[in-house]
Amino acid sequence: MAGYANITIVGNVGKDPEQKDTKAGPVVKFSVGVSTRKDAETQWFNVAAWGKTGEICQRYLKKGSSVLVSGTLSSSSYQAKDGTTKFSLNVDCKDLVMLGKRDEAVEAKSTNAQKFVPPAPVMADEDLPF
Repeated sequence: MAGYANITIVGNVGKDPEQKDTKAGPVVKFSVGVSTRKDAETQWFNVAAWGKTGEICQRYLKKGSSVLVSGTLSSSSYQAKDGTTKFSLNVDCKDLVMLGKRDEAVEAKSTNAQKFVPPAPVMADEDLPF
């Protein structure tokens, strides 16, 4: 049986997403920093989003945006310029939820953005004051 490593992280985007063209199609890459406590060291994850999810990331995310990312986890290592071996955690994004205010994300990428107005709550008959 093949293994499967799934992860869900909640954190802040570390830099504006960048689109790269690959043989498999365009991919949008960005980093997400996760801290479990205020004084804890931040753990960084490299996120890759493909297809429609990537388009949404490119259009609406920016440095500092709060996100929930779910996907498959992998790790990789590489040689740094100083000769040391470095490791990275990578998430192939399957699901993404933008946790910030919708109007902030839209205004960040578009000058013609309209303010988001949530719909009025629906009241049951027993909640009506008359």
